[in-house]
Amino acid sequence: MKNSDEMFNSLLERRKQYITGQRRRRKAFIRAATPVCCLCLIALIGVGVWRFGSSKGLYYEKDKYTIVGGSCGGNRVIPSTFDELEARARYSINGEENKNGVIIQCSVDGASVNRIIEPTEEERDKSKIYGINHVLTPIKVEKIFYAGSNVNIEEGGVYLVKEPFFYITDESCEPYFSTYGPGTIYAEEYTPMQKGNQYIAYITLLDNEIYNYNGEPILTLIGLQEAVYCVASEADAKAVTTGADSDYWTLWKAVMKNYSK
Repeated sequence: MKNSDEMFNSLLERRKQYITGQRRRRKAFIRAATPVCCLCLIALIGVGVWRFGSSKGLYYEKDKYTIVGGSCGGNRVIPSTFDELEARARYSINGEENKNGVIIQCSVDGASVNRIIEPTEEERDKSKIYGINHVLTPIKVEKIFYAGSNVNIEEGGVYLVKEPFFYITDESCEPYFSTYGPGTIYAEEYTPMQKGNQYIAYITLLDNEIYNYNGEPILTLIGLQEAVYCVASEADAKAVTTGADSDYWTLWKAVMKNYSK
């Protein structure tokens, strides 16, 4: 019986030693593996961000992308004077404060995000006009000249602004892909903002469930081409702006005189 007890105790001790050894090896493995796992996680996050934005190169480059599309005709209301342009951002129709209006100096802070949300031909309500595809471009606010009471932005902050164009990249952009092919931008009388430039932009806070991004309101340009003015010499501004007419350049000169100091 004594021998039996000694054997049992001996086996029990070996079992304890085995478990203790396993635990030590497991802890050592975890300590060694943790930095590797963290690096892998960081790499995966980096790949995710890279694929979401810059991997597709959705920065407008004049020599890289061809702008296609037509005139939006009667939908475009060009201010006739600088005062009218200012009033559209600062005041509502009844003359009160435009609580959603914004006038800022800004720059592009990252790659644009394509939002192809126009319904297919089968999904469309034929009684409605659709034209809601666009990009969301992160912009950095350099200076705030005006911000309505509903707008919570600050200098140095980065915000998403809706630009009225989209990149035609692949079959997800049908029917435009079949018509125009890849490497093109569909826009109507609008030149996308470009990385590396400073802009004076007339913007409004847009809180509409169709356009909201991840349930949050976004900023959108007032009007089309006349909403954005490149801060540069006239020659340099014209070099990065396409399709603008004489009315636009009249407004550009007034904006530069008032804001680019």
